[in-house]
Amino acid sequence: MSEIPAMIDGLASTYASPPWVEERERARSEFDALRGRVYEDDALFESHLRMFLEWYVLERPLAGGEPPVVRALGEERAPAGERPLLRALALSHRSLFEVVDAFRTELLIADLILGGLWRVDQDPPLDGIDPGDVFEARLYPWQGRVGFGPAFCFHPRSARESIHELLRRAEEAGRLGPELVFQLATMRLKHDRFRNIAIEHIYNERWRHEETER
Repeated sequence: MSEIPAMIDGLASTYASPPWVEERERARSEFDALRGRVYEDDALFESHLRMFLEWYVLERPLAGGEPPVVRALGEERAPAGERPLLRALALSHRSLFEVVDAFRTELLIADLILGGLWRVDQDPPLDGIDPGDVFEARLYPWQGRVGFGPAFCFHPRSARESIHELLRRAEEAGRLGPELVFQLATMRLKHDRFRNIAIEHIYNERWRHEETER
């Protein structure tokens, strides 16, 4: 659904202009601290930027205490035709998902952080998706269906077992929460930069470091 990326881009443009310029710069620094700093020559640069724009306008509270999408929804000047889209984005959620089954026009996916199964429209269809693929994405409700946001972070298929082990250990420790999505994104970036390091080491590195310090 092309209106969703356009709405996110419109919000991002509005809240990157005065008086929000410094707010956006602070947000970018916070985002890079959470996921790792990505440079223009990194393969993940474009997806990282899309993830940042989504996070900035849909999740991160402004100085006034509300994300841009909630602030925009509360403004009287917001066009009536935009309100359903704004509400859908305000109700969206980001998580880590695994493909259970793939159909021509939709995917059956499991939420690995929050639990539950979702049937999600593929509009447009995602290329090369297979059962067992693990990825970060955003879901939003729309006209009785569920769709994907425009930003994705796919993890290597060879990291699937390591990811499940990390999640299992997090759940046992009472630490299974949204922050793991950021930690996994950092691992994904490290995998891209250090292909000579075994993937099972990269996808456990943060856990090993934290457990050493406890």
